[in-house]
Amino acid sequence: MRPLTREASKLRRSRFAVFAMVAALPLSLAACGDNGLSSDDQDQITQAIEFATTSGDPKACTEAQTQSFTEQTSGGTGEAAVKECEQNAEPPTADSVEVSSFDGDSDSATADVAFKGEFFDGQTVQVDLVKEGDQWKLDKAVGFKDFDRDAFITAFPKSLATTGAPPAAIDCVSKNLQDLSDQQIEDLFLDSDPQLQQQVFNPCFRGE
Repeated sequence: MRPLTREASKLRRSRFAVFAMVAALPLSLAACGDNGLSSDDQDQITQAIEFATTSGDPKACTEAQTQSFTEQTSGGTGEAAVKECEQNAEPPTADSVEVSSFDGDSDSATADVAFKGEFFDGQTVQVDLVKEGDQWKLDKAVGFKDFDRDAFITAFPKSLATTGAPPAAIDCVSKNLQDLSDQQIEDLFLDSDPQLQQQVFNPCFRGE
């Protein structure tokens, strides 16, 4: 498969941007809410997601993400996945997000991440997290919740334009994207499906 251009590579990575303002929850005697997570854990989860997605810091690829998450969202494996993540740490993939629906225990958790801005604008993605030592890390992008196809199709070309991609390539990718099912869009952007990458991006960036 022909390698993707840097612009296309940035587009298909799905690093989750967070500008999280989480209201402090009242503590119970056990310092836990009804969802099984303490308020401290929820704060730490929010901070981990924020660091992984809005800092633009390559260190987030290992400090706030598990290897599994990095491989899922980069499409690579091992050290190659980490290097790609570090190279594409900037810019963020959303202007801001809101984190909600925490659930889990002291070792693993889930949360919903609602995006504002860029190509995930208007979408909510459920993520899994795990605690490694004393650090919460993103472990898996589970999937879209109530996927808004029209919003995605509208936001995508605007975001691609910010990478400096040529207008003709943007039109080409947008048309290819419209031919995908909702599930295929999820597989492309949350699981970095290599066949879909080739189908959507490669014909549009030949010669770039």
